[in-house]
Amino acid sequence: MSSENRYPCVDKKGCAFEVGSCGEGDLSCLIEMYDGFAPMPASQGLPPQDPHARLAWVKGMVSSGEGFAAFFENRVIGHAVLMPSPSGETGEFVVFVDRAYRARGIGSALTRNVLKRAESRGMKSLWLTVEAYNFRAINLYKKFGFTFCSGIECERIMKLDLQGDVSPQG
Repeated sequence: MSSENRYPCVDKKGCAFEVGSCGEGDLSCLIEMYDGFAPMPASQGLPPQDPHARLAWVKGMVSSGEGFAAFFENRVIGHAVLMPSPSGETGEFVVFVDRAYRARGIGSALTRNVLKRAESRGMKSLWLTVEAYNFRAINLYKKFGFTFCSGIECERIMKLDLQGDVSPQG
């Protein structure tokens, strides 16, 4: 786990943490964070309850996407992934924050990093799925400009057209 690609942040409680890219070398730290998730599954059946399925899921995100993590005392407390489509013009966005660190700006810091990276890659849009009643996550996504585009009773799809400004709105 290299700290050379991280930059310092301060959360809403005044605690220092770092955000940076993550990948294969951070796999054990990512697994540790997801193994400690409570309740499990936290959202939309993720992270998977079965340890083997959870490991495969995390490895899949690491291998198919570009990851970012929030670190507190060299422990992963949040993880976000940008998963580009085959064309590279659009992509899926996922973000998870350890329950003990939610509502402190960790998700915003990770989201900002993913959006900046998507724009630097020339992507035109991002999409995500969110549980219909996960109001904290929905508010985070709306703050960055994501809007609802479709969904079913328990799950919604949100989309963001990338236009050069990834700052929170409002």
